[in-house]
Amino acid sequence: MKSKVEKYWHLVFIAVAFIVSIYLRVLRPWKSVFRWTTLLGGNDPWYYYRLIINCIHNFPHRLWFDAFTYYPYGTYVHFGPFLVYTSAIASIIAGAHTPDQVRSVIAFIPTIGGTLLAVPAYILAKEVFDKKTGAIAAFLIVIIPGQLLARSILGFNDHHVWETFWMTFSLALYAYSINLWKGKTAIENIKSKKILAPIFAGIAFGSYLDTWAPGFILAPMITLYVFILYLGGKLFKEKDNSAIIGALMFITAAFMYLPFAFEYPGFSTVYYSPFQLIVVLGFAVMLILFYTIDKVIQTKNLPEYLTPVAIISLFLLITGIAFVFNPHFMHDLLSVVGVIHPRGGALTIAEVQPFFTMYGEFSLIPAWLNFGMTFFFSIPAYICLIYWIYKERKNTQLLMLVWSTIMFIALCGQNRFAYYFGSVTAILSASFLIFLLKTYVNYYKEGKTTRLYFVTALWVLALVILRLNVNYFPYSLAIAFPAAIDAMLNVNREANLQLSEVISGVNSKKQTFALITIVALIASSLFLIAPTFGESYVQSQYAGGINYQWYHALTWMRNNTPYKAFYDKFFYEIYKPDYVKHPKPYPYPHPTYGIMSWWDYGHWITAIAHRMPIANPFQQGIGNKYNNQPGAAPFFTAFNESYADSIAKKLNVKYVISDVEMATGKFYAMAVWAEGSLAKASMTYYSGVGYLYQYNGRVGLALSPDQVPSGARVFSTLQLPGENYFRTMEAKFHILDGCGLKHYRMIYESKPVSSNSMMGLEELIYRSLFDKLYASKLGLPKVNITTTGFVKIFEFVKGAKIEGNVTGVKYVTLECKVKTNQGRTFIYEQKCKVKNGHYMFIVPYAQKTKWPVKPSPYIIKAGNKEESISISDKDVEQGNTIILNLT
Repeated sequence: MKSKVEKYWHLVFIAVAFIVSIYLRVLRPWKSVFRWTTLLGGNDPWYYYRLIINCIHNFPHRLWFDAFTYYPYGTYVHFGPFLVYTSAIASIIAGAHTPDQVRSVIAFIPTIGGTLLAVPAYILAKEVFDKKTGAIAAFLIVIIPGQLLARSILGFNDHHVWETFWMTFSLALYAYSINLWKGKTAIENIKSKKILAPIFAGIAFGSYLDTWAPGFILAPMITLYVFILYLGGKLFKEKDNSAIIGALMFITAAFMYLPFAFEYPGFSTVYYSPFQLIVVLGFAVMLILFYTIDKVIQTKNLPEYLTPVAIISLFLLITGIAFVFNPHFMHDLLSVVGVIHPRGGALTIAEVQPFFTMYGEFSLIPAWLNFGMTFFFSIPAYICLIYWIYKERKNTQLLMLVWSTIMFIALCGQNRFAYYFGSVTAILSASFLIFLLKTYVNYYKEGKTTRLYFVTALWVLALVILRLNVNYFPYSLAIAFPAAIDAMLNVNREANLQLSEVISGVNSKKQTFALITIVALIASSLFLIAPTFGESYVQSQYAGGINYQWYHALTWMRNNTPYKAFYDKFFYEIYKPDYVKHPKPYPYPHPTYGIMSWWDYGHWITAIAHRMPIANPFQQGIGNKYNNQPGAAPFFTAFNESYADSIAKKLNVKYVISDVEMATGKFYAMAVWAEGSLAKASMTYYSGVGYLYQYNGRVGLALSPDQVPSGARVFSTLQLPGENYFRTMEAKFHILDGCGLKHYRMIYESKPVSSNSMMGLEELIYRSLFDKLYASKLGLPKVNITTTGFVKIFEFVKGAKIEGNVTGVKYVTLECKVKTNQGRTFIYEQKCKVKNGHYMFIVPYAQKTKWPVKPSPYIIKAGNKEESISISDKDVEQGNTIILNLT
């Protein structure tokens, strides 16, 4: 019985990890996913849904080129086959037929990945450290908050959690293979059943590649580890096994990747192309050459230092030849370094921004939000790991060090890698917790009472300081450092963590000593686990996703805009790109049109509205002003309608969708993409910083700190829009409701944004600033200081001409009252100058219209002369001319 407990006790930890994971990932966010429909989180999961439902209709075929986004060109798809086929097969098995049923099935798939992640975490931690570390790591990895939790929560069916899962599993099985092959030569292991271990590692690596094409980075990462082993000479053993295991792993992975290696024409680090196949096989050959060189040098009894010299020379030679014969290939390979230094508009993408930055300054708060206490335990663990490698020369520990270092560098460059680094912090912090526990037990066994009290006091002080403010971590680490050094020098890490002696000491003369030791053990565990779980508990309540207004606006668009039957059918087809002509416009089999909105919403437009967005979250169709590249950024930041019209005509835009976030908080992103830098965008579109304060129960805005009333509480700052902002198309669409535009008419408005929300408050501020500071300057009518529809849809039309002769006046005005489908009214107005006794307006609204937004008749005034006129949809769509003389 005792032997079985010792053999299987870790399964209890893994089972508990599964239960806690399901609670956090499924039960907590349940109500935020299953609402008026089944909601998927974020943006990319909606595009996966688009691929999955298309695959179900065409099974076993799937889309590799999509004509339904990045209109009018279409795009190759870089989303891997693993998640598409896993989700499609799960939906088919579950008997899901309708879109809502399919979403209800695939909503659970990320939770499976997040829960099963406990298994590779356990294996890797066990192989690098020990079984106890593995058990703790398995539990920690499922309670880590931040991106790892968010990307494995109910509804967020994206490849990110599976990236983490398969990378961790690949490394876990690689480490397992290294330990399994220990003590025998590579040839002996290959001839035995132990060859299956690296093959399974290769299957995991191949699954990683089939999940995410840039997963080829694991090959150079492992090769770097083997390279360091050979450079270390006699310092590390079993280096030959590590090389051969890696080669077998890479070759197996290449076979897993092979069926999808030619879906993209040419080489690419992102799309499924031969590039990844060549890289993985190339590094397999390199590992075999490392092994061969070392064997030749050993056979000929040459000096050992020749091995690293020869390997370095070989590496430099291969790199040099590759640069000479295929510099583009090497450029692609080295482009992965770009994660360290993203630039320009890319910095407006939330997941691409540097990790340790908050409000433009260095901060450790992102570390707390994304990892809880595991990050702060993992840093001293990393230091200890270096020491342990120095003392013990354990190969798998070096593997852990290389992986941790590379993932940390990637994390510093882009915060999107926080979901990868969650695995690192789980394993490292688990190792450090076990190290702490062994320290206390060791001191107890050896009767080092004073040392126990001293070390415990230091650790408690350090952790309390850290808990009070995570940005004090450097001070906390400095306080704890002497304790860590003492423990590293005095604790036998190979000793078993036997708690029975400590517990039995409660009934002995060492009772006080035993109790203090037990308290230290429990406190150390709670300091790590409780805050981390607490942060995840808070974050897991809401899964995120599209809001009610956007979902119903896009559902309305699908059912009410032209060619619904064609689009609903074409949505499920497999498209054949012209490899030669791409990226020229795709040859659509039917008249089509584009939807202009910001790139954040492109996948929603594709998946829900069954329409074709110009821009999408692949950062396609964004465009810019500095290179005059047409797209969403220059369109929405255009200072005149004619420039926006030229973009709309070139891209065959029919409808424009704006929302309150595009007009307020997200506008800076449009400006940065348009202008090329945050500095230029700020200088061009913004006038300064405003201070939002609360005073006597009311919210106010101060244009400078001096204007904040004494005793008021400033709760936020706000970039204030300048005059140029109100000249942009986005401001005219959303803040001014399209007033004065000649070719764009509002045809739909969603329910309004709440005035109690930050977005609602910002819209009120923008409207108020326009009325007070800019309306008269720009010659436009004032707007009502109220919140408006969260989402607004405009149609791009030729516009009807209303013209005629007029005498005795210099200007003629035109206006009408527009009532939206939400019952809100606003004034549409134009003013034109009379030239040679003639006036002309181009107007977008029709009184006799099919759309739910209804305008009153136009009132045209010329001095004391006033006429009213009504026109039809046909007039504004075909650009008809209506003569109305005012003489």
